[in-house]
Amino acid sequence: MRLLVILGCVKKTVAINKEDILLVQDYNIYEREKENHRTYLINYNLAYQDERLKKFSQERFEKIPKAFQYFQNSYYRRVQAPVASVLIQIDQILCETGADEIVLFGGSRRPFCTLQNGEGEGQRIWYQTAWLMNPVIDQTFGARAKICWVGRLPSFCFAVMSCLRFWYFSLRTSARLLLSALRQKHNLNQVEYDKIAANAFVVCELPLQFTHLHSLLDDMDSLKLVNLFPYQMGYKGIGWRLSVHDIIRALMGALRARREMLRNKSQIDQMRSSVSMPIYDLANSLMLEFFNFDSRHRALLRYTKRDGMPKSAYLITDMTYGPDIVLYHTLAQELGWTHLNFQYVSMDVMAYPQMELADRYFIYSIPVYKYYAQFSKTYRFYWPSKKTPANSEGPPLDKKPRLTVFTQPDAQAERYLHFLSLVATSPNAGDKADIYVKLHPRQNLAEQFHALKNQYQCLHFLSGQTTVEKALEDTDICVSMSSSVLAESLLLGKMGMIVDIDGKSEHAISIENTCFPQINFVIRTMDEFWNMIENRQTFWSMFQQRYQQYFDQVGETTDWQIELGEQN
Repeated sequence: MRLLVILGCVKKTVAINKEDILLVQDYNIYEREKENHRTYLINYNLAYQDERLKKFSQERFEKIPKAFQYFQNSYYRRVQAPVASVLIQIDQILCETGADEIVLFGGSRRPFCTLQNGEGEGQRIWYQTAWLMNPVIDQTFGARAKICWVGRLPSFCFAVMSCLRFWYFSLRTSARLLLSALRQKHNLNQVEYDKIAANAFVVCELPLQFTHLHSLLDDMDSLKLVNLFPYQMGYKGIGWRLSVHDIIRALMGALRARREMLRNKSQIDQMRSSVSMPIYDLANSLMLEFFNFDSRHRALLRYTKRDGMPKSAYLITDMTYGPDIVLYHTLAQELGWTHLNFQYVSMDVMAYPQMELADRYFIYSIPVYKYYAQFSKTYRFYWPSKKTPANSEGPPLDKKPRLTVFTQPDAQAERYLHFLSLVATSPNAGDKADIYVKLHPRQNLAEQFHALKNQYQCLHFLSGQTTVEKALEDTDICVSMSSSVLAESLLLGKMGMIVDIDGKSEHAISIENTCFPQINFVIRTMDEFWNMIENRQTFWSMFQQRYQQYFDQVGETTDWQIELGEQN
């Protein structure tokens, strides 16, 4: 019995027998084959809460240069946890089915390891999952099952590819940083430092962060806010700017750390079992991460230590787990400031090696908060609601309700295309509701989404300029699969549908709780979808009751506004 592991693009195919088992990454392949073969969709969540793997990662990072310690979470999230999850799933399938042969497609015997535009990222450049996973699968299960490798390339091909990627990203990163350093010397929007009377600095490197943090903090009279971000964003605030000196010093530090790692043959093993990863790839990838991190760190430190800056202040962010939040937490510690982080997008329930990411890390998902609170006292629960269902209008009865489907990128894109096709092909869909679609800012497969728009008149697409908050204010029912927008809709008192037609959102629903299934409604069939629209007033009444019952059970939450006021 064979297990076919299909990851990414398959250039060469083999005949699939009726008794074959499939483990696939592509959702379209899963939908096409599940009726004819035993088919599994890859589950990357299996190792996310593995405490032993977390501890092992921490121990291994202690053996590499100190400069690279900032990137433990990135490596864990981008390489270690996904690979471990795939190995766990294959082990489970082999035990369950008794398969004695594994068929792999593509890649080589040399694992292709990268932290730039690789595993878990929306945009991939010269990268496929098979290039990382297949050689690791071969190393791990080669003695247990026969390995049949279709379309395998010589290892030197991927050694060359790795070298090309390294120089491509090196030149791209250097050019971007140098361009930033050589731009106009003075920021037209820069606040004069000797006139600063601020006690809180808000970090907004994306427009979405700017909107979120200012809507959250603007009514706090005790906070005198100033924005702290790269000056080229154009918002009024303190625009820190890189210098050529920052770039040169960061580059020299990155090269030193890389040489030290290669000289000492420092190696981060993939799992507790012995899996050989290319040390040059890993060192190069970490070097590029450090180059970007350290240059920004030097520029920020220089600007925030200038005369006129307060000795004690808040540094406020809304990031998740990666090097950005580590950068600003490190900066706050060096300045003696208090770092606050407010969760806005979904947060993985993952045993990150680095848990101390802020002085106070506010999370709005109760299960996620309870998980992280086990490891650190820095985590707080908060609920920054602007409206409740009690003072909000429900869906109208005298006209069609307005639904807005908020899509998600990466592996979720195919699921949304499938769901929207089911909606659009339902009888009289346009007569039952006004259906709008809000694409994610970094949505992949955008052409296929717009092809649906051209094919079905009942689907209306919102402009990319329309903010999430504006889209939510205009909608009657928020529709998504596992997006944090289902939490944002609750903050505005809007009812939500958690669409799980294919049963693949269970982790986000039951574990991460990003979607708030205790309040919003889980929709598992198209009949349930249309039934909720038809009986929207009944569901609105249930929604109000569920909202109240949920927060009655939760009890008191952290009043973060009072807490900040007392600190001031």
